[in-house]
Amino acid sequence: MRLQGRQSVQTKELGGEDLERYIALLRDGDNFEKEKAIDALVASGGKEVVERIVPLLQEKNTPVRMAILDVLKKIGSIHLDGVIGMFEDSNEDIRVYACEVLSFLRDPRSIPFIVRKAREDVDNVRNAACMALGEFDDDDAVEALLDALKDEEWIAFSAILSLGRTKNVKAVPRILEFFRESGEELSGVACEVLIEYGDDAILDEIFDVLKG
Repeated sequence: MRLQGRQSVQTKELGGEDLERYIALLRDGDNFEKEKAIDALVASGGKEVVERIVPLLQEKNTPVRMAILDVLKKIGSIHLDGVIGMFEDSNEDIRVYACEVLSFLRDPRSIPFIVRKAREDVDNVRNAACMALGEFDDDDAVEALLDALKDEEWIAFSAILSLGRTKNVKAVPRILEFFRESGEELSGVACEVLIEYGDDAILDEIFDVLKG
């Protein structure tokens, strides 16, 4: 079924049959119908929309999952609890998607929940949480990232990148330690991050190490 014309998208909160109709179009419609469904879901927002579309992140159809992520990034702040609730899902992928959406929203209320996932979940979720925490210049986020430096090497790599994005000076000694003492991959990313701080004292430390 095709939505008629280029009519303006309704802005009342969707629910019931109307909501299900747009979800069906998002899942099974042509490109035009998918576009209008996304517009309608975003314009509506609301708790019920968030709660109803989250399970669609388990769809095998990649464009559908990407469309749902797009909607959640646009309306997730309206029902932040619903996005945070994705962390309780048994599906690992949905917990990873929660990190992606929350990192986009950058709402500081989500920090404690992301921090917990950086410390307690499976490796893919811990890594996604570390990447998300890089969007917050927050002491708790930085402490969790510093703790993650003791995790598996590929997660430590993500933690170093995220610490660099925070530009928090508390992280500099540990990043310098990785630059001096780690293998090529971690040392290299630590060097890149330290250079991006743009601090003369840090640059002097880097040059001293490179000179041997």
